[in-house]
Amino acid sequence: MKEFFKMLLAALVAIGLTMGAMVLLMMAFAAAAGASAAPKVAAKSVLMFDLSTNIPDHLAEPNPGEALGTILGAGPKGIPLATVTSALRRAATDSDIAALYLTGNPLSQGYGSGLAALKEVREAMEEFKKSGKPVIAYNLAWTKKAYYLASGTGTLYVHPMGGVDVMGLSS
Repeated sequence: MKEFFKMLLAALVAIGLTMGAMVLLMMAFAAAAGASAAPKVAAKSVLMFDLSTNIPDHLAEPNPGEALGTILGAGPKGIPLATVTSALRRAATDSDIAALYLTGNPLSQGYGSGLAALKEVREAMEEFKKSGKPVIAYNLAWTKKAYYLASGTGTLYVHPMGGVDVMGLSS
């Protein structure tokens, strides 16, 4: 019986040491991942804003299948409106950001990229322009929503074989 308790105690100590080592290893990985998370912006960088993303008011809580996809790298379905507007406002005051470059056409999924959300994004772009930095927009074909976003911000370019579709915007 004495031998049994020795083996039990040895097994419990081994399990405790293994669990402790695993916790320390996970903490080391988390610290290493957190240390490299801050992006470095070089001087005179141009902020590229690809409009072909969904801009919802907020991201909905994912169901278990979507959560697994996020863990595996599928990423969220769009960028929340508050994130987009705050990034544009921070870029306006960032001395390393020299200009804003727009491209693409807004992608609407669900309730994302509606006209009310795009109005807020446009206002943030206008604040960026008021900071004295240029805003340049290039697209193969401008849709109504993309043209609305880029129209008050600066110089718009269209591909020579492209076009502009703005029917009904004035109404």
